[in-house]
Amino acid sequence: MPRFDELDDPDLKEAYYDEAGQTLIVYFVRGGARTYTSITPALYARFLRTLDLDLVAEASEAAAAGALDALGLILDDADELEDLDLQTRFDNVSSSAIRAMQYTPSAQNLIVYFQDGAVYSYGSISERVYEAMKSSTSIGRFFNKKIR
Repeated sequence: MPRFDELDDPDLKEAYYDEAGQTLIVYFVRGGARTYTSITPALYARFLRTLDLDLVAEASEAAAAGALDALGLILDDADELEDLDLQTRFDNVSSSAIRAMQYTPSAQNLIVYFQDGAVYSYGSISERVYEAMKSSTSIGRFFNKKIR
């Protein structure tokens, strides 16, 4: 079950952790966020105790490098990496209703994280529709008209 945790740190506001996707999003007090992948529940628990961003960054980078090694791939072209769809994309958005969105192109799946903490998944969403939603002037209005 995805969860948000408030963080007791002058620079860090809160953390969102999706255990199923092993993804951590850390929101900063001054705005912005960082996403880390391949974060195990044990590592997330350690992060909550220590608030050590370097630890999760190193673990995320090592896992990404290991995933490529495990596939036996040597990639010279960034487009090849994009085509592999190894990571789901997370986008933090500026919306009064929506906190963040997660899109998996290969599955055409969109997960929407609402400001009130609700999380919903929507299938059969084309990448074109997702990109249009991200670039719309009102993400909430676009969501209500085209997706909900």
